[in-house]
Amino acid sequence: MRKITILCLLLLLYPTMGFSQMGALTTVVLAERAVPEILNDFENTADRLMDGGQQTGNALASKLGNEIRIATLNLNYLMDEQRKRTFNQLDPKVRDIFHNLNKLIENFDPDKIYKVTELFALNIQEFLGPLLADKRDFYLSSVKGITVYQKESDFILRIRGIGFGFNDSKHKYSVSLSVKDEVIEPKAFQRPDNHELVITIPNKLVMPYFEQTKVVHLPITFSSTVKKKKPFWKFGGWTEDSYNIDFNLVLLPIEAGEIEVKETITTRVIDEDQGEKHYPLTWDPPGCPDKCTWEERYTVAENQIITRVVYSHNDVAHCNWSYSTKGGRGADYDIYNGNKSVVCRREYDHEDPGCRIRYDVYFKTFKDEPKTIVNGTYKLQWGKKLIISFNEKNLNGNFEISGKTITRDAIELTSASVSSPVGPLEYKGTGEFGAGRYKAEFYLSVE
Repeated sequence: MRKITILCLLLLLYPTMGFSQMGALTTVVLAERAVPEILNDFENTADRLMDGGQQTGNALASKLGNEIRIATLNLNYLMDEQRKRTFNQLDPKVRDIFHNLNKLIENFDPDKIYKVTELFALNIQEFLGPLLADKRDFYLSSVKGITVYQKESDFILRIRGIGFGFNDSKHKYSVSLSVKDEVIEPKAFQRPDNHELVITIPNKLVMPYFEQTKVVHLPITFSSTVKKKKPFWKFGGWTEDSYNIDFNLVLLPIEAGEIEVKETITTRVIDEDQGEKHYPLTWDPPGCPDKCTWEERYTVAENQIITRVVYSHNDVAHCNWSYSTKGGRGADYDIYNGNKSVVCRREYDHEDPGCRIRYDVYFKTFKDEPKTIVNGTYKLQWGKKLIISFNEKNLNGNFEISGKTITRDAIELTSASVSSPVGPLEYKGTGEFGAGRYKAEFYLSVE
């Protein structure tokens, strides 16, 4: 029995500093060199990428390092007798694979801003495609669901390749998967086709390990035992080979990023440029031998406020018969309705007309003065909604949001650009939660 183990270490960490501090990457020298030396150099480069990703928090570097490492390990198995050759002696399709791996290293940009969706899958087939066209017993072409975020549903791992398909008369497959030594039940395995295995990892096995601000690596072992029927000229029977793939399920931090929310509030201030204005209320009482009473109300505009009221008359003798309804000859008025309304009153008790009563209602005008304030900073979670309540002086629910995710994916969103946001934060709507107060709902997408 032959046992082959492929080790995949996925190191995705919270971004902290630039990868450039690790020094520039160099491509692997190929010409005239022995294949084992070349493979060893690619493995060293992959390790350096993963180490750099670990030290600097560059998850994209970790992913690239893993892709190169897995591709190299697969090459070591798939090349068969070509492992004994030098680079110049290799088949052209194999030389192209090495050149493509070098291009990946050459094109790596440590300052690239990336989306979280770029971390969810490893596509090995794009490197090994020419070799995978040949008949093989086992290889991986892709792994999806290898990076996960906290959620309520189960976690799905999709593995494509050869060596774990349907049983037939010439092949028998036995697969298993364990999460931190906890073996997944066979009912969790589904085969959509002969080259894909879908594994449901129960939520309860993963959720306890998520941390607030740190990436967590959860050890996983995928095993496949391949039995092949021997041809009759080899006296029948079966051969058996076992393959183990050890890797880590990468648990992203619960905190997916942070945003700052600003809003514009409206404060009403006196418009001193307009000054104080007044409106006259006048009464010319007729002859009132039996006393008569006058009352008049006045309300200023919504953006105005009454500041004072001045009483006067035309100072003829008859005005001595003008009285306040409250007694005496002083002014008789009441300001109410938040200094927006006034009622003026007067009594007259003389048979001759000729007196003119006057109340001058003085008022000032407000102007709306906008002011941008910081509503607060908020932590984001992948696939979770966020509700933000606005200041009561935010008259229309406006907002301005900026921030980034842990993958350095920028977030820019304003109430004027909800249909074209920058980044994965989605706007879901605005509504009132009290008299004249607004709240808005957002969602951090992982699609």
